[in-house]
Order: sequence, then structure tokens, then C-alpha cells
Amino acid sequence: MLNQYYSEIIEKVCELIQIKSVRSEPRPGSPFGEGVAQCLDYVLALGEEMGFTTKNLDDYAGYIEYGKGPKLYGIPVHLDVVPEGKGWSVDPYGGVVKNQAIYGRGAVDNKGPAIAVLYALKMIKDMGLPCKSRVRIILGTNEESGKAGLRYYLEKEGEPDFAVVPDSKFPVVNGEKGIVKYRLTGGIPEGMDNPLSILELKGGDAANMVPSYAQAWCRYHGTFPALALSEFSQVKGITLKITSDGGEILLEVFGKSAHGATPHDGVNAISGLLNVLSFLYRLSKTDKQEIENTVCILSERISSADGKNIGLAVSDEHSGNLTMNLGTIEMKEGRIYGVIDIRYPVSFEESFVHQALESHLPGIEIKRLSGQKPIYYNEDSDEVLFLIDIYKTVTGKVLKPVTIGGGTYSRLFKNALAFGPVTLEKSHVIHKPDEHFLIADMIEFTEVYREFFKRVLL
Repeated sequence: MLNQYYSEIIEKVCELIQIKSVRSEPRPGSPFGEGVAQCLDYVLALGEEMGFTTKNLDDYAGYIEYGKGPKLYGIPVHLDVVPEGKGWSVDPYGGVVKNQAIYGRGAVDNKGPAIAVLYALKMIKDMGLPCKSRVRIILGTNEESGKAGLRYYLEKEGEPDFAVVPDSKFPVVNGEKGIVKYRLTGGIPEGMDNPLSILELKGGDAANMVPSYAQAWCRYHGTFPALALSEFSQVKGITLKITSDGGEILLEVFGKSAHGATPHDGVNAISGLLNVLSFLYRLSKTDKQEIENTVCILSERISSADGKNIGLAVSDEHSGNLTMNLGTIEMKEGRIYGVIDIRYPVSFEESFVHQALESHLPGIEIKRLSGQKPIYYNEDSDEVLFLIDIYKTVTGKVLKPVTIGGGTYSRLFKNALAFGPVTLEKSHVIHKPDEHFLIADMIEFTEVYREFFKRVLL
């Protein structure tokens, strides 16, 4: 039966990728931007065409439902995506099929799975058998930027009895680290004793992405130490480009994008740029005195992905190490604004993180932007074992549950687990250039969810 829909699934995934659904300015009928609204309309129309019950919840969310019975299973997916970033070999919104894979922003996270679960449900519907319960594919609209869309859904519709979220890893995710985002604000160093004047500073696309590019326009008072800076950047492994334009100098640092939950998979361009700027500030200091300015403090204490320089190098046996990502930075009206994304182990409290920041960042204003508590299910819980058995039945693979640093919709439900779409070793493409979903993996994913629907519906 899946062969019947093989080409159609690929076609619909590609069409959905071609709608750029990065959050943008709200408008009437599109609270998270026009592209997101178009994606919501597209998937609801496809569900209606298939004969399912559909509902648009004031353009904040929607759902597609099938079945009858008192018990409701939710399948939350999201149609928004993170910004594309740099370094793509194909059009990030082209929906390109090559090398037996679908390429594009959202291919895995989360448009490909959204279409695949819809077709898995259609295959159950095509069987025409009586149902003992209901399944509702819940369409979220701003998972990558706050989850307000799904919260709106929950306010209007309430919770399902159990939710399965196809937005992470197989065989099942039994734990998700706590997540907290902070804005760090400090002044630009001033005074004649500073050799450097920063005119413009910016980098990064989103807090939950490792930035691949950052730049600073500046003036240097005296002879610019190009050779010393080049030697410094080589020692530190920083990819740096220096361009002079009149009396101003452009410093550009190139990194490697990755998901903010796995910053060690990328190279943080903002951290590299702060290291360069800090070096220039310190170069003229012969007395080795500590320089307590925003640039140097952030360079020294925030640029490390493990948080070791601010007392946050912690871990636990269930979920591993804390991670920290300096995702964005900009300068406005003489102030520096950076946003950090911290993922802390499931056995820790957010208050521990906040206290460490307060203790180690003197003179920096710290503002909490958002936070999500960690979740954890025991490996032998009924819910975990149920999903592992489904995955084993379809694939023949016996794998242990995993914990992640990423944050899925699971956190918003009382009873939910993330389930697929890829295994741990194939999750490296998420939030990176050339994001892609191998067609073989997508088909296997569809089969897994068809098995899930068979068990809960028939």
C-alpha cells in the first residue's frame, strides 16, 4: 500500500519545503508570518482532500483527525522552520531531490515527518475498518520560536490522552534536558585607553543554532596589528577575514552551523569573533590587568560550549553534559546584546544555571527570555516499552531509548514522548546547511507510524 503513495509523499514534502516558513512579522490571519500561515493552510487542505476532519484554530494551530472512540492520541508536528543560515549547496527552499534524499530547510525538522504521518494515517483510513479510538495530527506553527501556537491549541482543545511527537529520534526519547534562554546586555568599552572602537557588531540567526558567521566594523587607534592578529587566529583555529575600508576595518569570522543543542558539532563564529576582539583589546595592555568589559567577559566566560568558565560544567547519568550556545549578538545604541541557549541535565534545576550566570558575569545585565523544564521517563515505563516494540516490529532493530538536549512539543503535554523520525547517528543534519531526509528513512518512518496507528486505532 505504501508503494501507491511513494511518489506522492515525496512530491508533497517538496512542495511544503518550498514555502518559506521562518517566523516573520505578524499580519491579520498570520500571527507568525505569511509563510507559516501558508504552510498551515496547505496541510489542512491536504487533510481535507483525504477525507479527514480538519480545523483551523484562528491560524495559531490546526488539526487533522480520524477515528471514533473516547480515547484521543495526539501527533503534534510543526510547520515552521529555523532560518536557513549559510553554506547550502542547494536552494534551502527548493525541495530538491538528489542522492536518494529530499533536501531543504524542514526536510527532517519537521515538514517531512508532518506529511509522512498524514499519509500513514491515510493508509489506515483506506482499510475502512472500525476504529476504537481517535488520532489527531496537531499542526503547530511556531515550535522554533516559543511554541505559542501549540499553547493556543491546548487552551482551546485540551490535552489528548497520550501524545507521540515525531520530531526527534528513534527508538524513543525518554528524556529531554531543561532549556533556558537569556539575553546578556553590556556596554561598549569607551575611553582613550581603549585601542579599539566597535562601530557595528552582529552575528547569528537564532539562539538555538550555532552561528556560522559573525562580523564587526571597527576602528583601531594606532597601527593595526594585522600580523599578530593573523597569528592569534591561526593558533585559536579561527577562520578570519580582515578588510580595510578607509579608516574602518571589517572583521569577519566564519564558523560551522549546528543545532544549538549540540554546539560541539559546530564552530561558533560569534565566539571566534569575540576572541578576536578581546585579543585586540588586550594587546595594548602591558600590565596584564584584567579587562572587565563586555567583549572580554563574554569572550572569556561564555564562548565555551560546556560552560566550564562560569561553573556550569555539570552532567548526570541520565542525560549527559550541560551545553551552552551563544546564538546571536548585535550592537544597538552603544550596547551589546547577546542571546545564549543553555541545555541543562534532567536532574538539575534552572535556578542553578541562573545563579552561576549572576556570579560570573559582573556588570552584565541578565534577562531570562524563556525556559522549559526537563522531562524524564524511566526506560522500563509502559509508554517507552510500547513505542520501542513498535519500532522493533517494523525495523527489526533493538535499540535503547535516548535522552536529548533538544526541546520538542513533548514538554507541553502531561503524557507525551518524542518518537522518530531518525536515529541518533542520522540526526546531525537538523538545523544545519543541506538538511535532508533520506527517502529510505522517510519510508521506514512512515511504516513505523502506520504500525502505531494500527495498534491504537484498530
